[in-house]
Amino acid sequence: MENTAPSSKQVKKAGSKVRKFFRGDSSVDLEGLDQALRTIEAHRAQFSDPLTRVNNRLRQRLMSAGSKARVTQRLKKMPTILDKLRREPRLDLSRMRDIGGCRIVLDDLQELDHVHAAIVSNWRGGTEDPADYVRSPRESGYRAVHCFVRDHSTRLTIEVQLRTTLMHAWAEDVENVSARMGINYKQDGGSEYQEYMKNLSSLYEAVETGSPVPEGLADTLRTQRARIAHLVQRAERSG
Repeated sequence: MENTAPSSKQVKKAGSKVRKFFRGDSSVDLEGLDQALRTIEAHRAQFSDPLTRVNNRLRQRLMSAGSKARVTQRLKKMPTILDKLRREPRLDLSRMRDIGGCRIVLDDLQELDHVHAAIVSNWRGGTEDPADYVRSPRESGYRAVHCFVRDHSTRLTIEVQLRTTLMHAWAEDVENVSARMGINYKQDGGSEYQEYMKNLSSLYEAVETGSPVPEGLADTLRTQRARIAHLVQRAERSG
């Protein structure tokens, strides 16, 4: 397995085996689990070079488009992959499109649309349908465009997240509070903090699109912000 990339069938089977283990299925012994984890790690590792190549090409596209935005990249960590397998019972690991990912933060919506078009135009290796969370935000309030490009050498898919500065600030806030509270707030939910972030996302969307701010939203956010600050401080003191 160390010298040969696992096949899609092997990767899918490994993901299913790990999911069975999470469910407490006694048919998965420790030896089988270890083999599955090795297969997943080998699958993950093969995204490293394609990710770097895509990053370099994105930088070239940005320069050609006249954008000074910076490209960052990350290879999804094993615990994150395993957690996604646990949370999504129908996920086919061999089709997971965000194991390798790049991110570009743009000034505003106009630049985001411009850069998105520049990236997907005649991309060598081809592209896949994007996930447009700007036009259709997630229930959590998350907003971004996730486009997917294929590395021309391996045909592996790399995710490219496009965010404005406000979208990025919102997402970073969720990451930071999740880390401080020890709770994953990135998923859709109805906690006090998540309700606050949904409202904050609505405010940011109004600012970015030039739309009227919903009546009463500013007052609601002030009340929620004070409550959230109290909850975070209390959690940190007790932790």
